[in-house]
Amino acid sequence: MTSEHQPFPDYYSALGVDPDVSDEELRHARREAVKRWHPDRNSEPGADEMMRLVNHAWDVLGDPASRSDYDERYFAWIKAEQARREDDGRRRYGYGDQRQPHDRRGDVVDRTRSTNTSTNNEGCGVNWCCVRIVVISVFIVLTTIGERCA
Repeated sequence: MTSEHQPFPDYYSALGVDPDVSDEELRHARREAVKRWHPDRNSEPGADEMMRLVNHAWDVLGDPASRSDYDERYFAWIKAEQARREDDGRRRYGYGDQRQPHDRRGDVVDRTRSTNTSTNNEGCGVNWCCVRIVVISVFIVLTTIGERCA
């Protein structure tokens, strides 16, 4: 069971696929990940740990019953994370669902459009939720590697 501080393991990111991937595409992605991370082919630090993660991801996602169970828990975790972030935003700005953050002039800030692309990336079309999940997954792997090396 995952705790509030430990993110849910994202096996889809470990294999480099989306959750709606077909079984055939999942098998192909696993073969590609094995080719990339196998310790006999890759001498980078952490390759063996990534290979373990790929194998564990395949153990879970390769079996239809365990994949179905994983998907149920995975999407529930994502939904809970989104609700937590929305709640954090409400507390940070001190408002409920009805109000929006305002700039200094009192105008409503449009968080979906970017006025200056060099400094404001909030409307660039990047799915930051997916980026965060990938970054967290990489952090877990690197932390595990650091603990083993220490």
